[in-house]
Amino acid sequence: MHGDYKDARILNTDSELATYPPQYLSLLDRIFDEYGLIICGWSGEWDHALRAAFLRAPNRRYPIYWASRGDLSAAAQELTQLRGARVVAVAGADEFFNSLRESVKTLSQSEAKNPLSIELLVNTTKRYLSKPEHRIQLHDLVEQETNALLQRTGSVEFRADAPWDIEVFRNRRSKYEAISETWGA
Repeated sequence: MHGDYKDARILNTDSELATYPPQYLSLLDRIFDEYGLIICGWSGEWDHALRAAFLRAPNRRYPIYWASRGDLSAAAQELTQLRGARVVAVAGADEFFNSLRESVKTLSQSEAKNPLSIELLVNTTKRYLSKPEHRIQLHDLVEQETNALLQRTGSVEFRADAPWDIEVFRNRRSKYEAISETWGA
């Protein structure tokens, strides 16, 4: 958006950052409306046109994550509150994005279930635990989830006598973790 630091046309001053060409504004409006965002390394202060585009976005259907090393500036705090962004404390951008990449890779290779389904299961369990008259439902729920876990770990891919090395061990451990987190997937 601002150009390259190696190019003399880079946008950097207050007047240069006050507005963008209409095609930039249109693209920003579309991005803020149609995608979730991960913000890293932006104070939320100096780029007035970007800040205005961020604030005017009508839709909040996708989440916004604001990665921050240390405390957010007052302007960034205002933006996170107005847009409902989740602040993520990070040591630095490189570590954060490398960790994120690895987490996404692990999730894509796992059999992880929708977190909302897990939340529903946890809340159901809490409801069953809260009243003695739900003991039978709680027993059935625990039995169902245990049987599902045993069934998933009883497949050929988890045979104990299969050959293995450290990479196979790591992959299997990741799969065991994913399966045990999926609760009845």
